Amino acid sequence: MTPSTVNAYYTPNKNQIVFPAGILQQPFFDNSFPYALNFGAMGVVMGHELTHAFDDQGREFDRDGDLAPWWNNATIERFQKRTECLVQQYSSYTINGQPLNGKQTLGNIFFVFDSFHIRSDLIYLFVYCMLQEKTLRIMEV
Repeated sequence: MTPSTVNAYYTPNKNQIVFPAGILQQPFFDNSFPYALNFGAMGVVMGHELTHAFDDQGREFDRDGDLAPWWNNATIERFQKRTECLVQQYSSYTINGQPLNGKQTLGNIFFVFDSFHIRSDLIYLFVYCMLQEKTLRIMEV
């Protein structure tokens, strides 16, 4: 990834978050924005990337970045049960006539609760889960 790329990512085998300089532009950053807005926006990006250390793929790596699953079986089962609603929801969407694979995109959809999407996605998700007679609770690890 080049320094001018507007992106960020988490690398589990290095246990690191990378922020190329290109992300320091609107809508994430601007010198004319108040400090709090710049810090808050970058904090959202950092928080989002950090959560990947605890998602369905990040949980496979330990704190040193070694492939060594550290969740016990009961925690894995609770995670899978609690994310099934999200997998079903996203699997019902299509893009250009092609269905999404909710399981394949779980690493990002589970953590779509960041501040950019929290209102609309949470409202939709709670309504969806209620209609499916499912209970959504914040995951405990």
